[in-house]
Amino acid sequence: MDATTPLHHQIATALRCEIQSGQFAQGDHFTTEKQLVARFGVSVTTVRRALQTLVDEGYLVRRAGLGTFVRRPRFEPFSSPLLGFLEEMAARGIQASARVLASGERQAESEVAAQLKLNAGESVFWLRRLHSVQDEPVAIDESFWPAELGLVLAGQDLAIALYSFLEERLGLQLGEAEAVIEARAANAEEATLLLVPEGTPVLVSKRTVYAADGRPIDVDRTIVRGDRYRFQTRMVRRPQRRVGLGQ
Repeated sequence: MDATTPLHHQIATALRCEIQSGQFAQGDHFTTEKQLVARFGVSVTTVRRALQTLVDEGYLVRRAGLGTFVRRPRFEPFSSPLLGFLEEMAARGIQASARVLASGERQAESEVAAQLKLNAGESVFWLRRLHSVQDEPVAIDESFWPAELGLVLAGQDLAIALYSFLEERLGLQLGEAEAVIEARAANAEEATLLLVPEGTPVLVSKRTVYAADGRPIDVDRTIVRGDRYRFQTRMVRRPQRRVGLGQ
C-alpha cells in the first residue's frame, strides 16, 4: 500500500471500485469487518473508518442487528469534458449499455428546429435509446440530429458511444454543450421503461451540443431516474471589481 496515503482511504478506494465494478448486487451483504481485517492486515479501527467513508458516500448501509449491505450508488457525470452517457460510465469503470428503442427520419418540431438552426418541418434524424447500468435501466435518451449526420448514423449500430463514433468516423470535433436540468415525475411510459412506479422523481436534461466550429449537431433530451443519478457542477464567484471614488 502507498505509505503516503492513510490506510483507511486506500481501503475505501479499493472497496469502492469493487462495488462500482458490479462484484456486489444491490442489497448484498457486504464483506464483514473480520474478513477485511484479515484481507488487508490492518486494525478493526482502520476497517471501520474505511467502511464509514463508503456509508457516508451512499455505497453501503448499516442495519442494526443485521450487518452491512450494498446500496446502489448514484452516478455523477463529469462537468467536463463533454461526454455521452456511455463515455461517462466507461470513464468511471462502470458497465453500461444502450438499447435502441426507435429511430428514423422525422420533421423537426419548432423547438428542435430552432436549436439546430433549421426551419420548422425540415427533416432530422431521431433516435431514442434506453441506457442501463449493470443491466438496470437508468435513463431514456432522445436525440435529434441534422439530416446529413443522420445519413451516417442510420446505417450504424446505434447502441454505441455516438460522440466517439462521429469523431473517429467523420473527424468531427466536438466543442461544447448548453444544458437545462429540471426535476419532475415520471409518466406512465417512462416509468414502464425505467422499471419504477409512475410518479417516481426523475431528472430531465435538455442539451444542445455544438461542434468546435459552432454548428449545433445534436439536441438531446435525457430522462434519468432520480434515485440512481445526480448532476454535479462547479461554480466560481469571481472577485468583484472595486470602483474608487473621486478618481
